[in-house]
Amino acid sequence: MMYWINYNYIESAAMDGTQRTLLINTSIYRSCGLAVDSDGGRLYWYNDETIESMAVNGSDRTVFLRTPNTIPHSINILGDLLYYTDNRFIWSVDVSRPNTTRRQVGLASFSAIHHMSTYSRSQYEKGSHIVTACGLVNGTCKNIVFPTPAGIVRAFQEGYSFGISSTWSKAGNLMQDNFLIVTDSYRDILYQYDLVSRSVWRIPFSHQGYEMALSYDHTQSKIYWTSTGLGAITRTNLTGEDDGTFKNLRQHRSRGIAVDVYSRLMYYTDGDTIFAMKLSGGYPFPLVNNTEAYGTTLVLDPIRGMMYWPQWRYIGMAAMDGTQRRKVYVNNYPTSLTIDLQGKRLYWSTTTTLESAALDGSDRKQLMTKSDASIKAVAFLAGNLYYVDMHSRYIWETNPSDSNPAPRPVGPAIYGYISGIAAYSSQQHIHDAHPNGSCGIENGGCKEICLSTPQGPRCACWIAAKFVFGEACSVTNYCVNSPCRNGGTCVNRNDTFECICLPDLYKGKACKTAVRYNYYQYGPSQGDVKLKTDRGFSCDMSKKSCKSNFLRIPKIQIFDGRYTQAKIFTNGYVTFGLDFDRRNPVRLNQEMLSLTKRLKAKKRGMVMMAPLWTDNDATKGDVYYHIYDLAKAGSTSTDLARVQHAIAHAKKDILSSSGVSVTDVSWVMVVTWSKMMPRMYPSDRHDSPNTFQLVIAYDPLRYQTFMMYVYEKMGWDNKYLIRPSSLGYISYRTEENFLQLAPSNKSTAYNLHKKKGNTGRNGHYLFTVATGSQEVNYDQMCYNWMRNEWDRISTVRSYWRRTLTCPCDLRLAKADGRWKVNRKQYKLTGGQRKCIYERMPRGFSTQECCYTSSGSLISTFDGRGGQLFLYHPRWKKLHERSDVKPKKWCCQLSDNCKYFYRIRPLDRCLGYTPLSIGWFFGDPHIRTLDGFQYTFNGLGEYTLIETTYGNFTLQGRTAKAIDKNGAERDATIFSAFAAKDDDSDTIHVGMTVDKDGLVVFLNNEDMTDWFSSSDVNDDRDFTSILITKTNNTQLQVTFKSGFSLTIGVSAEQLDITVGAPDAFKNQTKGLMGVFNGDATDDLLPPGENARPLSNSSSEKTIFTDFGELWRIHGDVDSLFYYAPDESYSTFARTGFKPLFIEDVLKNMTAAKSAEATQTCGVNKECLFDFAVTDKAESAAATLETNAKNTEIAETLSNASPNITVEAVLNATLGVESNLTLSAFDPDGDDVTVTMDSGPRGATFDGDVFKWTPTNMESLNISFSASDGKGGVASVDVMVNLCDCSGHGECQFDQLADGYELKQPFRVVQCSCYKGWEGDYCEADYDGCQDNPCTEGTNCTDLTAAEEVSTGRQYNCSECPPGTKKDGDACYRKYS
Repeated sequence: MMYWINYNYIESAAMDGTQRTLLINTSIYRSCGLAVDSDGGRLYWYNDETIESMAVNGSDRTVFLRTPNTIPHSINILGDLLYYTDNRFIWSVDVSRPNTTRRQVGLASFSAIHHMSTYSRSQYEKGSHIVTACGLVNGTCKNIVFPTPAGIVRAFQEGYSFGISSTWSKAGNLMQDNFLIVTDSYRDILYQYDLVSRSVWRIPFSHQGYEMALSYDHTQSKIYWTSTGLGAITRTNLTGEDDGTFKNLRQHRSRGIAVDVYSRLMYYTDGDTIFAMKLSGGYPFPLVNNTEAYGTTLVLDPIRGMMYWPQWRYIGMAAMDGTQRRKVYVNNYPTSLTIDLQGKRLYWSTTTTLESAALDGSDRKQLMTKSDASIKAVAFLAGNLYYVDMHSRYIWETNPSDSNPAPRPVGPAIYGYISGIAAYSSQQHIHDAHPNGSCGIENGGCKEICLSTPQGPRCACWIAAKFVFGEACSVTNYCVNSPCRNGGTCVNRNDTFECICLPDLYKGKACKTAVRYNYYQYGPSQGDVKLKTDRGFSCDMSKKSCKSNFLRIPKIQIFDGRYTQAKIFTNGYVTFGLDFDRRNPVRLNQEMLSLTKRLKAKKRGMVMMAPLWTDNDATKGDVYYHIYDLAKAGSTSTDLARVQHAIAHAKKDILSSSGVSVTDVSWVMVVTWSKMMPRMYPSDRHDSPNTFQLVIAYDPLRYQTFMMYVYEKMGWDNKYLIRPSSLGYISYRTEENFLQLAPSNKSTAYNLHKKKGNTGRNGHYLFTVATGSQEVNYDQMCYNWMRNEWDRISTVRSYWRRTLTCPCDLRLAKADGRWKVNRKQYKLTGGQRKCIYERMPRGFSTQECCYTSSGSLISTFDGRGGQLFLYHPRWKKLHERSDVKPKKWCCQLSDNCKYFYRIRPLDRCLGYTPLSIGWFFGDPHIRTLDGFQYTFNGLGEYTLIETTYGNFTLQGRTAKAIDKNGAERDATIFSAFAAKDDDSDTIHVGMTVDKDGLVVFLNNEDMTDWFSSSDVNDDRDFTSILITKTNNTQLQVTFKSGFSLTIGVSAEQLDITVGAPDAFKNQTKGLMGVFNGDATDDLLPPGENARPLSNSSSEKTIFTDFGELWRIHGDVDSLFYYAPDESYSTFARTGFKPLFIEDVLKNMTAAKSAEATQTCGVNKECLFDFAVTDKAESAAATLETNAKNTEIAETLSNASPNITVEAVLNATLGVESNLTLSAFDPDGDDVTVTMDSGPRGATFDGDVFKWTPTNMESLNISFSASDGKGGVASVDVMVNLCDCSGHGECQFDQLADGYELKQPFRVVQCSCYKGWEGDYCEADYDGCQDNPCTEGTNCTDLTAAEEVSTGRQYNCSECPPGTKKDGDACYRKYS
């Protein structure tokens, strides 16, 4: 390790420069020496007139020796002695005996000792190679080694390049991603710093002259910077090659430069003007004049077409064409500026602060203040903010999203004066795919120059030596109105456009004409899924056929049933509702019905669609399927065009074949059996396969379904077939439907492509399998809504990010004044659901949060939880249409909740921070936001809260307290409050003349009648302010900034409770104190250099040196309403001298003290109010208000526990299942976990849940955690239960028919082992049930055990005479 003093701090690092740590971050004064005792593990240093010591890890800081009236210069450790110099003397002290007598070493013969070193051979022989062995043949390294706590670190140096990895061997190839580039204007150096390896590379270049601002063009790996000494913009690449002058400046002064990679333009400042010019060369053109540029930054936002620059006391902004200019005042002098393009925020520095705001200047925040800093440059990269502090000569890294950002030093302090910094990461530039309408796409349609603006690209050019804007600079864009349809790509040609249509789908000039085929397009080029090779399908060729797993489909009406699952088989059919795998076809009539009844199809309902059911060879041919769903079409134009083409094809087939116009078909499924061959077919006949299709077209709004069989080419020869075939369909649920097509036999079923079907076309059959219904299809209504919402999903999610995070339980929600209870209650199992939403959102949207009857936040995706409200309930019609109805369609009336929550997310309280509250009550007693309580009896109008940037101001007016006899006392009460947010209306709340009610003014307009006549809990929305009547004597005011006020009147005095969001920490001042979590600095008077009073100050000191200084000054500062005969002077009583608590309580008579104690106990604020007013009701109101708010504050400070458990339990009948739960409390409170509901026989010991299922009955499992202080959390566990009788594997991801994903209890399917079948694999499989043996032979079934040992399911007897045997088949002998 190595240690050093950095100005007033002590730091350490490993000797390779890593593991850098700040050991002391409080100032040390006049320190000139530092020494380490390696044996003792301690550091020693001078601090003014003392020598201090601490452990090498920064702990156990102590004063080792006091050296009064001396100026130490150097310090060393040798053996057991510490040596230090004092001008002309050297002294020694025993390190094991601090503060003992020092001894002089040698004579005072020195003039002025500044440095000293010690040496002892025995000390260096004592263990020089213990840790790292760097002393042994240079640690075996060829070039450079460093000892570190982890051992040897090898390094290399080549030219200016230095690295810690031998793979970095060539200078300039060190860093390709995640790096910083900085300009050192004193040393004329460019540095590149790798944020991954923490390596520094000096970029050599020849054109040097006081480098200032810089920008990096990552598309060309070029660095551009302004060189004030040369009066030019210069450039080079990352290797330092190809450097030279890019542009000479007119005024030799440029503080800002930025490259727009979209338009390929360079933006730069020259004097007080912002210019732009093409990177390829040409003339510069002025965009913005009189910028008064301050700092060294020019920032571009080409996505939104804006540019920003720092000026004196504000940040300037304009569109990138120089228009739409405006200012954002920051009340200071910004030195540098950067932007987070994805987070849409600006960050800037002043000399001592880092600050932030939204791109429009709103939501300003102060991130950090460092009084001894000199911040000169900032850059944003991948969530981190990098800034240069010239006092420490370091680059620092911090995360601005942290509530209390902790800077970390980046790299060594090798820099002289860093004036410019640029950052690059490939992940930061994912937006370079060019948004629609940007200058990056065909130069925005411009001939020469494209300038981004918020309204889109703007074209400019030079005409007759003049720089002009307008149509004369635009290329005629014939594609501007998107003339190409159906996914066609438009390309501009000389004087027209050309549409490049999707091949095989559309044709014509505008791609409007669909390419017609007798069959539906299929195969990989169409995006089809291939049955036999794609994941998720089973293919047991030794047993039966290849088949798909159940496919989840929208609820489709087929005859009298509705089905959500389909299964595809290579044997030429598709089933719905039942897994029916049979090789040997039977007739699709009563014979088939009797067979499927045995397989429990009657119970569930079943459909089979068989365009050609026969014994296909699963190893030959391919089976494809494609589901074209308009509601779930992909985001690409190609995918959408395919869906539209398939649907149009189906509509035309239905119309031409049946005369029925189906305008609302939006779902088509195409299954293609391509080049199929039958089993046991002669190998020399495989060049004539069969290809056929099943097409299902569905109109979900009318529950109308059509089925088509399409025969493209049928090439089998029936004389080589060993089995017949079946064509048609069969269905029953409550009624029976079946159709056996006439050619269903082995002699005539294989030339269907040449025969007319029931449509009159060769190879085409059409069947209406659902004639329609008037019933509403909520599945489709949900899908249609989701389809429309996906078009704006990025906008919706940006709204979601601006909403507040849900409180973690209902207890916190009720205490947090930003939330309002939703009056609509929904019934839950065993109780009611209570939901809340934001009172005053920052935009249109708000988050809904829902809680169980026990108060736990519901965070499951089953429809019970909350959601994002795209529109706040105050916009009733929009809210009902966009939020309420879609959830009803998707979650209550259909099973699509998991898709709904992708578009309307629910919140899980991650990162929730409650309001901090403070209150003013009684004969003014004050509890600050940080929890300090004091009394202030000023008379007049005062600033209670004022935020740093003026976002929010709260003022209070006091009046003299009145005793029970009606006499004024030298004490005060609050008589009115006034408040205003950044752009909100101004509210004034006072007392009625009788002091038993409230008067309300808004912007000096009397609103008292509205308040008096309103019902309790009624809201009224004004400009950035919401007023809620909580009862007849109390109201709540909520501001858009997040501040909330609860103002009430009781016992003839006003009280107020203030809620402040965490975003305003370190930004408040006034009588409510400095809100920062530290109560010791709350008594901070106004003034730039003011220091806080001690919390132990007397009430008199607080009154004179703090409270009175927060008196507002004149009508200009006042927010209050004044009657015609009133003004600020009416209430200003600067000479008022109040009574003080210590004096009043000391002078109370024994009788009065006893009477007061009956009401107040020992509460001194209550006792004071009783003594002053002689009114028990006033004292009781003081006590009650304080107790109530204290309880709320304790509630808000108590975080909810967290409970963690697997969300899904996969259980098997007869097998023990375990769940391990863990819970913790963020506050460190003890947490108790209980099982609220569970199955019979289950046990739970507080950590582990154990259960052995004994039956398949429905059940619920839920747990809750409590911290004993009101904080609760609960979790429901979904159960997947399986019973495969020990003869199969549980398919926990495939639900049994009749169960839905959102149910808490589901039964799953089984995949039976060989030899077993049935829902629960309970039946020995009958290998002869399909009649697999040829006619004339006998079939013998094998047991399950025999099937496993032999690999067969049955045995066939010998073939009859005149035939030959091939496997199980008997062929006729052909000559």
